[in-house]
This record gives sequence, C-alpha cells and structure tokens, in this order.
Amino acid sequence: EVFYLRLYRNIPFWADAQATIGDLVRHGIPTGQCTTIPCPPLSRVISKLPIKEHEPTFLFVSRIVKMKGIEEVIRAFSLIYKVLPAARLWVVGTGEEAYLYSLKNNLKLDHVQSRIKFFGYVSEDKKLLVMQKAHVLLHASIKEGWGLVVLEAASQGTPAVVYDTHGLSEVVKHGETGIVVSDNSPQSLAREAVWLYEHPKQYQKYQTNGITWVKSLRWEDVTKTSLSLIMNVYEKQ
Repeated sequence: EVFYLRLYRNIPFWADAQATIGDLVRHGIPTGQCTTIPCPPLSRVISKLPIKEHEPTFLFVSRIVKMKGIEEVIRAFSLIYKVLPAARLWVVGTGEEAYLYSLKNNLKLDHVQSRIKFFGYVSEDKKLLVMQKAHVLLHASIKEGWGLVVLEAASQGTPAVVYDTHGLSEVVKHGETGIVVSDNSPQSLAREAVWLYEHPKQYQKYQTNGITWVKSLRWEDVTKTSLSLIMNVYEKQ
C-alpha cells in the first residue's frame, strides 16, 4: 500500500469514514485530496420502537471470518451468559465452511453451545426482522471501513456495543447511540452489553438517538455532495 498509493497522490479520494482518510494521509495522500461522505444504510427506518425478544438476545451480523471478531463476540457472550443465564446469541452471516466447522466444533467444548444460533445467510427482510427482535448488536472487528451494519441495527431500534476500532467508533456515538468499549477485550464487551441490557432508560435513549442519527444520514445529501465532488474533479481536467 505504501508503494502503490504514491501513484495516486494527485488523485481525489472519497471515503465513508474519517478514519479511512487518516489512513490515506498516513500513507502519503495529501489531506486536501480527501473527502468524507458518510454512507446511510439502505434499510427503512422503523417508525416506532420494536417489541424485543423475551429473553436477553445479543446479535452478531457480518461475514463469518476471524477479522470480523466473531471469536471475540463468542468469548464475550460466554461471559454474558454467566450473568444472564437466559441470554442467547444470534449469529447472522456466512463464511468458509472450514472456518465455520472449526468455530462450531470448538463451541462443543463450551457451555454456551446451546445458546448460540447460527442463521447463516438470510434475506434482507429477515435480517432486519432479526435486528428488530434482538436487544444489542455486538461488533468486535479488527477494522472497518464504515460499520454499516451498526447503522442498519440502529435503524431497527437496536443499539450496539463495539470495539474501539476504525469505522466502528465513528458510526457509534459513544454514550448517545451505543457504547464504544474502553479497551478492546471480550470482558469489556460483555460488561458493557450487560450494563446496557440492565438499564432500560439508558437503553431506550440509545434506541431513539440511534434512529435520529440514522435519519440524519440522507441519500439526498450524499447524492448532492458526491455529484458536486465529481463535477469539481471533472472541471479541473
């Protein structure tokens, strides 16, 4: 990256997250060549807060690969389960068969196996329905360009507890729409997730703030800003 990005020093860059701009600048791209345009989710924002599952239900939605933090989330859930014995973890997404097999096989050695449900691939409508019913989205990715799944969950009335990594810490407004953990560990993820579940007033505040946050990201604004950027680049040619 350090080498080939030098070839693009005079090329404009457009990114969803400021963290991505920071990476580009560190690799030699001038700040003036970079523009941030946050991307809204495509999901419809709910009009009223949804009815959640009776049991405390935590959710992971992503490709099932190590870098997305599924193992960290499962470790966190095993700690959540010790505090909330009725808790469940829903896992939505697909991955390589070998990795999925290894992941599920390792769970057989853990007491939480029966409390974790792997949905695999689901339709967009099913994904949003699952998001509406779950209480908290857990995300422990090593790095995200733009944590769109967090915004999708927020649009369905489900706040998130996430690791403090690029992309995630920008889509979660800490203390307003969700929680960005102070240190990236399963222990912190579990502690904050349990705290949020057990504090309904704060939970509802995060729900309503999250919906407001998602609504503020409008495709009309993205279109206008992006077209302006493209025309500006075109006119300089």
